[in-house]
Amino acid sequence: MKSITKNSLFNLAYIAVDSFIPLLISGYVARVLLAGGVGRVAYAQNTAGYFSAFAQFSITYYGVREIARAGERMHEVNRLFTELFLINCLTTTAALSAYVLFLWLSGGLDALALACGVPVAVNYLNISWLYQGKEEYVYLAARNIAVKVLSLAAVLQLVHTPSDIVGYALIAGAAAGCGYIYDILCAHRHVSLTWAGLDFGRHTKPLLLLAAGELSFAAFGKIHITILGKLSSPEALGCYSYAQSAAQIVLNLCTAIPAVGFPRLNYYYWADRGQFRNLLRLELQAAVFLTIPACAGCILMAPSLMVLLFGDSFLPSATILQLLAPLVMIQAVSSVLCFQMLFSTGNEWLRIPVYLAGCAGIAALDHLLIPAFSANGAAVALTVCELAITGGSAWRMYRMNPFPFPVRALLQAVSSTAVMCAAVKGILHLAHTPLMQCIAGVAGGMLVYGIVNLMIGSELLWYVVKQFGERAAAWKERVIWRRSR
Repeated sequence: MKSITKNSLFNLAYIAVDSFIPLLISGYVARVLLAGGVGRVAYAQNTAGYFSAFAQFSITYYGVREIARAGERMHEVNRLFTELFLINCLTTTAALSAYVLFLWLSGGLDALALACGVPVAVNYLNISWLYQGKEEYVYLAARNIAVKVLSLAAVLQLVHTPSDIVGYALIAGAAAGCGYIYDILCAHRHVSLTWAGLDFGRHTKPLLLLAAGELSFAAFGKIHITILGKLSSPEALGCYSYAQSAAQIVLNLCTAIPAVGFPRLNYYYWADRGQFRNLLRLELQAAVFLTIPACAGCILMAPSLMVLLFGDSFLPSATILQLLAPLVMIQAVSSVLCFQMLFSTGNEWLRIPVYLAGCAGIAALDHLLIPAFSANGAAVALTVCELAITGGSAWRMYRMNPFPFPVRALLQAVSSTAVMCAAVKGILHLAHTPLMQCIAGVAGGMLVYGIVNLMIGSELLWYVVKQFGERAAAWKERVIWRRSR
């Protein structure tokens, strides 16, 4: 098996690089399309997202789990791949037909809607679950970065005025297709199609359960944007969209380390429960260690960050980002307990009632708060509902499968973050431009947080230091051995 430590650190470095390019694209597009244009694209992409979620039909997550469980049994891997690939073609055809029919019946069959529907069409080629299940994170990183670089070049070349809104939406949709095409071309290295012993029926029940949970989860996130788009202005939706994107990038960075353990959790739950609990404990420690300071940093640096990234017209997004900041911590814990643990233990059906209730709750809160507070009300509604969903799901999972929550790591992270906040506030007071505030604030905050955690004996941080020390010593021994030959 591949090293989890190596995969985790590589995935963190990859997401850091991978997030930088979308930030460049978003910053450029924000200044060209402005908040109103960004809001129009966000609303059209959100509408297409309902059908994209149906096209995927949870095969992405189910495929990762089943490929990981199949391990090195190539006959089973080939059979799984063929069955899931054909099922994906069927669901994508249904979703694409439904999307076109919806646009025709609703009178929304325009160029922007068609451009935003490209991700639905290219889902025919989506086999990323194969590479995730095989833990091919180096390949995925290289592929995704290449696609993002091509997207950046296309945006800079083709998007110059607010009238280029369709071109931007088309580039954003086609980017996924480029990665999927390369996945198909490289798939022969890992798998091959087979027509022997296919059994589609064995996937029916688990896929229906997973799809019901995933579709309810998608509806929870997308109905929120739909209501905001209906009850508010495109400018408000644009500001909200970019604030949510900034929070999502921070969340992706914080969950890069826990995310790589998902395939291994699926294997350990059936093969070694002790290793399963140990890995789950490490993932929770990583989530707590990274997200608490990240949440505080978002709150402190939101005004400087939003102006630097997206321009003065997006200054209202700063308050939205501050209200969404707790989601970084909430959703990181949720990704471990309410996603990875649920899927690994075969309890994915629990997501269905939880997120259906969440849809009702967020719809009610949105209609209550958005008319009075616009995008700020939407941010409060999402944060409150996510907290309720994560808390309820985590408690139910604990009663079914008690897990070791890292209380000591939580207390250490909170105390270290308090010291970090004092340092960052001082830095923000001394620095006078958004650029200097962001650079000095992030660098200084990370340095102070790391030093304080080393001083108080953070188990996770010292574990990482030990791993680096062991690898450095091993590398030094190899160098000495080669020179002595």
